[in-house]
Amino acid sequence: MRHTVAGVALLACCAGEVPAQEAPRSTETYRAAVEKYVATGDPVAAVKPLLGWSRDELAAAVKDVINAADVKRVEAAAMLHLEIGTAIVGISTPSAAGYFDLGTELLAGLTPSPPGAPAPLPARREEVARIRSTWLRVAGSAFLSVGDVARSRQLLSRALRALRSAETLTMRGMVDESEGAVYNPDDWDLLTQKARASRERVRLLYDAESHYREALKENPGYALAHIRLGRVMFLSGKAKEAQAYLERGIAAATEPSERYFGAMFMGALQQAARDYANARQSFERAVKIAPRSQNAIVALANIELLGGRPDRAQQIAGSYITSVNANESWWSFKNPTLDTGGMAWLKKRVVQ
Repeated sequence: MRHTVAGVALLACCAGEVPAQEAPRSTETYRAAVEKYVATGDPVAAVKPLLGWSRDELAAAVKDVINAADVKRVEAAAMLHLEIGTAIVGISTPSAAGYFDLGTELLAGLTPSPPGAPAPLPARREEVARIRSTWLRVAGSAFLSVGDVARSRQLLSRALRALRSAETLTMRGMVDESEGAVYNPDDWDLLTQKARASRERVRLLYDAESHYREALKENPGYALAHIRLGRVMFLSGKAKEAQAYLERGIAAATEPSERYFGAMFMGALQQAARDYANARQSFERAVKIAPRSQNAIVALANIELLGGRPDRAQQIAGSYITSVNANESWWSFKNPTLDTGGMAWLKKRVVQ
């Protein structure tokens, strides 16, 4: 997704600026942009002809694509909007929301069968539901990656209504977990403030736990649900249960992001127990998986400091500062909630 993050962000955020030589603003231009995306998989190349288009012009083009009832083009256009919105969400949340809003209109136009056609087979209905749910989940995960909890919660609730799945239930739990984790009673001075922070933390972490447990009912082997449930147990002060869930999640993890967070959360648990030797091993695994992850490097350096090795801690921290940035695609680690798996599945469906 390197081109998405670097190029689309630059292009799409210039939507209000008019280039010196504008391309003709027509529905044909928009359709050509979608076809370019289908042919290349490159959102940067696809979006160039749309630079400077207003929201109304884009909306008109979207409506034209929907009215044409070409389900493949509708799905591809929705995917293009998802890629652009995800790329710019960290730069301009309102702009990203605009692209996502038009994308949801395209999703609504993704009907199981054209008007007047025979009733679709159940498999096609389920396929459309999965597309909608996955798209909404990815968009919700993008907002969560920048801390926009309200927009994320709204999109993920819609995703669950479209199709209930372990992936979406887990992502929905991550919204409550991320919000609950920031309520720390120790950050407040007044007893009333401490009590309120404690109540909110308990409520939100309980909601997160409930979503993770529901996810495991849908798919008992889903690694990320085990890992996130382990973290919630840790945040709730239940170290023994936390370790059990983290061990199950780590054992089942296949995706790099799952293994990374399993290692990071296990390291945090071990550090809290002052088991610095095993915590060091956990954080070393995280660094091996994501060599450019600042969080993992800082965690490892901190363990060395706690273990009485400030020289080693300084060396580790310095290696991050002086290392050459190879412009590798660490988007999933810079934005840990982004549903890269869902994005990849959707893109594979439309790109030739």
